[in-house]
Amino acid sequence: RKAIELNTVECLQQHRNVQDLQRLLHQMNSEIREAQTEEAAASGFAKHFHGERWELKDAARHGTLCSAPGCHSNCHGSCQMDKTTEREKFKWCTAFRYKCRNVHLEDVQDRDDLLHHFEEQRFGLSIGDSNKLDGSFVALTSIAGFRFKGMDFTDDAGIVLDGPISRGGWATRQAVLALRFPITVSIGDHTQKEICRQCGHSYKFHYHHEAYWEKNIYTQVIVDEAMQAEYDRAVDLVAKKAAAKTVIDTEISKCTEQQQQLGAQLVHRVREFQETGLLRDYALLLQNQRDLVQEHLGCSNQSTNTENVQALQQAVYELSQQLEIVKRSLAQIKDKVDWAYVMLEVEPDATMEDVNRAYLQSDRDEEIEAAFVILKEHLQFG
Repeated sequence: RKAIELNTVECLQQHRNVQDLQRLLHQMNSEIREAQTEEAAASGFAKHFHGERWELKDAARHGTLCSAPGCHSNCHGSCQMDKTTEREKFKWCTAFRYKCRNVHLEDVQDRDDLLHHFEEQRFGLSIGDSNKLDGSFVALTSIAGFRFKGMDFTDDAGIVLDGPISRGGWATRQAVLALRFPITVSIGDHTQKEICRQCGHSYKFHYHHEAYWEKNIYTQVIVDEAMQAEYDRAVDLVAKKAAAKTVIDTEISKCTEQQQQLGAQLVHRVREFQETGLLRDYALLLQNQRDLVQEHLGCSNQSTNTENVQALQQAVYELSQQLEIVKRSLAQIKDKVDWAYVMLEVEPDATMEDVNRAYLQSDRDEEIEAAFVILKEHLQFG
């Protein structure tokens, strides 16, 4: 499942790259068509395109990346969480876990008022891919939710400041007592852990991968020597325009073909999982991939013509159709909880809050109503 989800991210990036090239080709075609002289036509008949392109590069350890359309954020390099494909768990990645807000301490009284809400605790520190604890550190943490300087903070908040700090980036009591006033410190808490602090997108778009995004310069060859020779042999402006149009239309057709191949590849890789995965896992994979492609399609529709997005529209349609087949199959199994999770399109570790949100956003037909009742009873009474 993880490999297929990563393949989808890379396929969609390739699709964006092809779309960019296709837009340039259409622009090139337009410039040549409107050219009034042979010199202007020759200028528009570009041999190369130069630009910047995002690429995934290998990394020694997995990090947290974002798959939202157009986002290439390396949200948390070398993430210390165990590698996961479960979206809900990303709320506990450092990129989400703490939102920091500044507070100004004027004097000792301010400091003591702040410390009143905190106590020191020792935390285990997990390093590498192992689940075993490797050392520990001491840091201040809030014992309950509190209000300070007109702002509300949740429990499990920590204090961040320059200078002596505990391992893990959080201040100790000794470090706070050593402060000189006035000074501004940061308090990190769980105020909004569904939104990434680095890129601003939902946890649902994030994934782990032993890679990072890097922007690179590229050169795309459009007109080779044979094409240029054909253009040069044309005797007048009309003939040269016709020769150029033939070359560019051929390249545009290649782009369309690439997009169709990438769309088919998206569906094919997901279907491969059907042969090896459990039915519920396959359903979850279908949901995630359909939503990811749908988001990219929504972004593409705002900036490209219909021709450029047909492959993605077909991929969304096929994934949706396959998901409906799996849902009907799950309805025949004895474990109705599995079926209910899939019908409401929530992960197996979803909370009652997640289930309520999915229910309110659904069409609420007879099957959805039944699934909601099943999960409500399951989560409330086990």
